[in-house]
Amino acid sequence: MPAVLHGTLKHPKHEPLLEGAAERIHAAVRQLKERGIIDEKGSRVRTDLPEDMKPGADRDFGG
Repeated sequence: MPAVLHGTLKHPKHEPLLEGAAERIHAAVRQLKERGIIDEKGSRVRTDLPEDMKPGADRDFGG
């Protein structure tokens, strides 16, 4: 069986989608905080569920 060589790249590949990714993530988090969806720790502020999504609810999905 031939040996498999595991080398490293001499020149890392350029990933255009990674450029600005941190800025986009921070902007999204800032928007969620402004809208009151998450708190400073990143936890959802509203945790209640609609009645039909609660455990034991009588629901019919029409299937």
